[in-house]
Amino acid sequence: MGWKIKMSDITFDYDKFNKLCDTRQLSYSLLSELTNLSHRTIRAWARGERQPSEKNIIILANFFKVPVKYFSNLDNLKTVCSNELFTFANIEQTLYKKQETINNPIDGIIDELELLKLSSQEAYIILKALLDNLKNIIYLKNIHNRYVVVSKSFREVFSIAEKVCVYDKYDGYFFNEKFADRNEKEDISIMNSGCPIINRYEYMPMSDKIKTYITKQPIIQKNKIVGLIGIWEYPQGYAS
Repeated sequence: MGWKIKMSDITFDYDKFNKLCDTRQLSYSLLSELTNLSHRTIRAWARGERQPSEKNIIILANFFKVPVKYFSNLDNLKTVCSNELFTFANIEQTLYKKQETINNPIDGIIDELELLKLSSQEAYIILKALLDNLKNIIYLKNIHNRYVVVSKSFREVFSIAEKVCVYDKYDGYFFNEKFADRNEKEDISIMNSGCPIINRYEYMPMSDKIKTYITKQPIIQKNKIVGLIGIWEYPQGYAS
């Protein structure tokens, strides 16, 4: 797909970009890791030394959940629609259909993202869209047992503000000592053994009244465990 706007026609407000990074407590290196954009390039944008392309402005806007016009003039130009870029509705529909036909929904999501042959930026944006809209409480960890990303429901249930970056946090940051220790040990065991937990019925984190189903599964790439995904089914009538 070709980009339809010349770089010389695009303006980018680096002051607003820097304000977003400061508000979200995002360093340029962390933003680089989360979006797979070059650290050096991001720093050049922030200093006003270079400006991002149409494609990268849309990636940034989707990541920060702001309109492209927040820090550029793309809204006033004839742009490539973000729906044309990422086709959220079609992809999400594909994922949901896949989940209905398999035993483990986590496998379906991972398999479909691989089959769609997406770039890392597109895959991240789609994953974030799913995490923001699915009701279940979801988290992903890396092989070092540190959090990578969590769902909107995770933030709501455990009272984590949107501006708080969860990346590289450990269990003790979110939970009391008793539950954090248990969850951490269990997740490490799953990643070491490769043995998942599927639909175990248990109490909600830090609750002794409400029960729900939990699934935890190692994330495997090229026959190597690289992390873990955990899902608590959001219980009916639950209020944090």
